[in-house]
Amino acid sequence: MLLGCWVLWKRRNAVVLRQEAQTLVEALRQAREEARLWSCRMRREEADLGDLWCNVFSSAM
Repeated sequence: MLLGCWVLWKRRNAVVLRQEAQTLVEALRQAREEARLWSCRMRREEADLGDLWCNVFSSAM
């Protein structure tokens, strides 16, 4: 949930503050990359959860 909010916030800032056009696919790709980065920082037993989120965002594209 927090990851989704973080990506939406970053997307909003890109559009509003920097006038960048960003498609939904780009936002999903960014979310997948954030999930991958976050999974590297998770404890070993929680790392599978990060991989699961990567798969969720990949399948949504």
